[in-house]
Amino acid sequence: MMNVYVPSHLKKNNSKVIYDLFQDGNSYSKADISRMTGISAPTVIKIIDSFIEKGILLHAGEGEAAVGRRPNLLKRNEKAFYAFGVDFQDENVRIALVDLNGDIIDYVQMSLRLPLQDMLGKEIVEAIRQLAQRNEIPQPRILGVGLGMPGVVDTQKNTVEYAFTVGMKEKTDCTEMLAQLEGKLSVPVFMENDINAAAVGEFKMRRLDKNEDLIYISLGTGLGAGVVLNGELRHGIHHFAGEIAYTSFDEDFPTKEGHIGWLESTVNTAEFMKSGMDDPQKSRAYIERISKTLALTISNVSVLLDFDLVVVGGLLVSHFGGELLREIQNNLEKISLLKINCELASSKLPELVGSAIMVCEKRIGDIL
Repeated sequence: MMNVYVPSHLKKNNSKVIYDLFQDGNSYSKADISRMTGISAPTVIKIIDSFIEKGILLHAGEGEAAVGRRPNLLKRNEKAFYAFGVDFQDENVRIALVDLNGDIIDYVQMSLRLPLQDMLGKEIVEAIRQLAQRNEIPQPRILGVGLGMPGVVDTQKNTVEYAFTVGMKEKTDCTEMLAQLEGKLSVPVFMENDINAAAVGEFKMRRLDKNEDLIYISLGTGLGAGVVLNGELRHGIHHFAGEIAYTSFDEDFPTKEGHIGWLESTVNTAEFMKSGMDDPQKSRAYIERISKTLALTISNVSVLLDFDLVVVGGLLVSHFGGELLREIQNNLEKISLLKINCELASSKLPELVGSAIMVCEKRIGDIL
């Protein structure tokens, strides 16, 4: 059946096009906007006036003009709206208040308490309320909450599996849990895999555009990746994209549901972080070993997806800094046909930034 478009659809689309134009952080005049988007001047004026009234755009002074009157410039108001990012690392819960630019305004960390549903309904709700009050953010300016969940997340069905950190040892329907949290906070709540959220956070913080790619690899107590291709997060038909822990170079390794994969068992960050991180000799041997395995994995994935940027983050990377990264890069240059750049994460909290930014992207259309 053919879609029927009415004027409201066109207005919404034009509003989104103009809003997206300001995502690069630059300032533009109304004439610039009309020229760059192809939207008529009268329509641009109406939309801009609406954005100013809603606080989405601010006046940014005057621009240059060869002759005649200087144009008034406009810029995005990064503090117009906010969202909360929540994620679960080891035995901790981290919560951040994030603005439209992806900047963390405030942050709190607390110990994880199970069952998760009880903690979400009490301590986490209270922490979010306190962050909003402490920073004087009124309710209408909060777009929602994003939960970065460990494990395989089906964002359409609101299910999570393999999330052992938060007590979800089998596929769990989180629909009711999310609804209860929405009811207590009076804002929408969304859920995403935490490493996918980190990939989105890195993409945002690096100000990459819609034509660029990024692979984010997290080395913590677990191992995972997030894949952004042409500016879009890749989930896959089974919501399994980025689960590199199950990559295998051993034809005899038994891959079983509910068990860790070959790559995760080989890298074995959890065991090393318990027993080897404070031993320089063990640390050096460990870095040399896993850098080869990770380089081999990245090289093989790169010939399938043809990307050139890999960002590496997580607790292990925070501990070793650039040493591990250099070893991975050196090994990549030996075995990969493609030129692949490996870089450290821009932030220690990309999961929180990404979780919040995904909320903003989902909700901003409602505001416009």
